[in-house]
Amino acid sequence: MVKKLVRDVSFSIKRKDENKKEYIEEFTLECDESMTILQALEKIKADKDGSLTFRRSCRASICGSCGMFVNNRSRLACRTKVKDMVDFASKEDLVLAIEPQKNQPVIKDLVVDIQPFYEKIEKNNPYVQEGKETIVEVDKTSYEQVNMVSNCIMCGNCYSDCTAMVENSDYLGPAALAKMFRFVADPREGQKKSRLKQLSKKNGIWDCTRCGMCVDACPKGVAPMEAI
Repeated sequence: MVKKLVRDVSFSIKRKDENKKEYIEEFTLECDESMTILQALEKIKADKDGSLTFRRSCRASICGSCGMFVNNRSRLACRTKVKDMVDFASKEDLVLAIEPQKNQPVIKDLVVDIQPFYEKIEKNNPYVQEGKETIVEVDKTSYEQVNMVSNCIMCGNCYSDCTAMVENSDYLGPAALAKMFRFVADPREGQKKSRLKQLSKKNGIWDCTRCGMCVDACPKGVAPMEAI
């Protein structure tokens, strides 16, 4: 039997308390090669500090709840292994930095306020609308583009890493625009032109800088920039 490699890893976590004070706290945890970041955070919460706050639910990269900023990129904690973020073979001390997602207000520790993120999607009618542009006859390939962006789990990683959001908080962001593409590309949508006209206004599709960060951040291969 091959013995699992085990190392002590220092988790440098950016926290925010009830008084809105931000600070960095480090926790050292023994990790093996199979441990995910979410499992490590749950063990820290259970054994070291029960006040550590973060979101999680499915633990299977389906719900999108555990999005956070790990080693300078937004990732899902449940599908990111500790060994992929630090070099277990290194003789140096292993340090892993974790922060809440960017471009969103922090409520506590690793939990951000997702209401503005969802409001940008909701205000653009995220559903198929009736109208004269509906296509009645469709073939088997008609939903290929729809299916691609339908994989979005609303984790907010693309929103967090978006460079346009840093400069303009009113920008709709890659997740909302990819969601809108899902309806523009849907043959059942009856208001394609009016949708595109609305999305072409300020803070819409033309505010994308095409940096590609959202494509790299997406854990489900949605490729928001391509949808934009």
